[in-house]
Amino acid sequence: MKRLWRFLGSIWFAVPLLLVAASVVIAGTFIESSSGSHEVAAGWIYAHPLFNLLLALFFVNILVSALHRYPWKRRHVPFLLTHLGLLMVIGGTMTKNIFGLQGHMILHEGSGSNRLLLTGTENILFRWPRSENPLKWQKESQPINRASYVKSASCELEGFCKRGGVVLFGQPPIPRGERVPLRSEFEGWMGQVDLNEAPRTLTFVNDERLIAVGEVERYETDLKLDAYNAFDRGLRGYSVEVAIPKRVLLSAEERREALESWLSDKFKSEPLLSGLDSQQIVAMLEDWQEGWLYAGEIDVTLPKNMEPLFNAMRWSALLMPEASKLENPLPFLQEKGWPLPANWEEIDEPLPFLQGDIYRLAPELPQIEIEVPKATMLSSLFRLLNITIDELLELWRAEQTETISIEAPLSQRIKPGEEGPPAVVARLEDKSAIALSYDPTGEGIAWPVLSGSKLISFQPKEVELPYHIHLHEAFQEFYPGSSAPKSYHAAIRVNGLPFHLEMNQVFEADDGTRFYLSSISSEPGKRKTVQLIVNYDPVRYSVTYPGALLLAIGMVWILFKSKKKSPS
Repeated sequence: MKRLWRFLGSIWFAVPLLLVAASVVIAGTFIESSSGSHEVAAGWIYAHPLFNLLLALFFVNILVSALHRYPWKRRHVPFLLTHLGLLMVIGGTMTKNIFGLQGHMILHEGSGSNRLLLTGTENILFRWPRSENPLKWQKESQPINRASYVKSASCELEGFCKRGGVVLFGQPPIPRGERVPLRSEFEGWMGQVDLNEAPRTLTFVNDERLIAVGEVERYETDLKLDAYNAFDRGLRGYSVEVAIPKRVLLSAEERREALESWLSDKFKSEPLLSGLDSQQIVAMLEDWQEGWLYAGEIDVTLPKNMEPLFNAMRWSALLMPEASKLENPLPFLQEKGWPLPANWEEIDEPLPFLQGDIYRLAPELPQIEIEVPKATMLSSLFRLLNITIDELLELWRAEQTETISIEAPLSQRIKPGEEGPPAVVARLEDKSAIALSYDPTGEGIAWPVLSGSKLISFQPKEVELPYHIHLHEAFQEFYPGSSAPKSYHAAIRVNGLPFHLEMNQVFEADDGTRFYLSSISSEPGKRKTVQLIVNYDPVRYSVTYPGALLLAIGMVWILFKSKKKSPS
């Protein structure tokens, strides 16, 4: 027994402990550099129970070596202070590892939470609505079966395109790449979908591209899985959807309003038309339609301000057919006394110029009464207004904001052995099983199990803090002329009290819980997301820091004492 007592307090026990500690620190440094994550190193090394055992052996060695000097004398005070400081630092570290907290919180602008995810932990979590308050979750953890655990696996979310082909709600599964005929009506997850006047067929080219074809229309749409629908908070599952636009004919009244608005813009650039009303032109076109496209002639009494317009249209109908036969009609018209401008020989496009010149000179042209076919008159008006048939068709057809939503159930596919996070197979009460991929944020998809009565996820262990942190606003400060962030800022409320967090400014609660602003992520059109690192050490101020102070005093005392003993 005496030999064991001497060995525990001897240097022969201390040296092997120092060598093991150095090896552990080297291993932790290597793991952190290779993985790029301090959390991974902490989970594998510093939070491991064997590391606490190493600290406990150091504690025993230092304590026994101090007890070997008993009964202590005055000259032993520096030695005792140093050893007492070491014992307090090691004891505080062990207490923190066992009873302290180290984790992170994910906060979104405008929301808050008191949920802390513990660093370096893995946990299968079940959640289900509480009977007394269905809006809150009841939670239960399940230990991980290491026999069904893999350290690395890839996880892919599957929407429309799955391993067995294309899956749609209300449609039988079909092979990928084939054309899918759509029924006029079918039951989707959100209810009945009416496909009247919508594309008649869908073709899923690959996992990212969909082609929808109607009677005359064809659409190409991206299939993105960056958003999904959750039914009953996920208990009834999830779905993805793609919105297919449909183009329909406007009503007669809508077409008239669209044409009037469009013509009003045209009139602003035509001096001859500046005194006209777009409603008059539309009424004239409707009268034309009645007298031209249908049987019978209708006498139209035109407003006085439209007579120069019609006279110019008659001149255009008279001259343009003959002028278009000539390569350049301007010399011919100049010989006949047409009032051309002085620089008419420099005109590159004579026919468009002549067309516009007729309407420019309309008030000065003599009145002519000739029978002009209505189609010719209408063509002349369209040339004046620079109207093309494509423009009219666009006015007659419009894409409504209404869309057809095609849905598919969301699922996941896990491939063990490929690069990615850990994965595990969870065994359930009803003898079924489900493969889960590790979600380090705890905000991913929790999958419905047990007939939709519970949700399950594979994530870090979580605890509830006595502090509710609400993120009011977050922003980044960048270096001048660079996109590299210089600093992070976040305005938070802790149990209702405001506080400003910065990259190097820490919020510390009354019980010693510390909140560090770790990162800010933002995407266009989305709320900013903040990650807070949370650290709780129950004996930081009562044991660890005083121990470090005693250790420093004892070492300085020993140093000066040894100098006094040395010869001058």
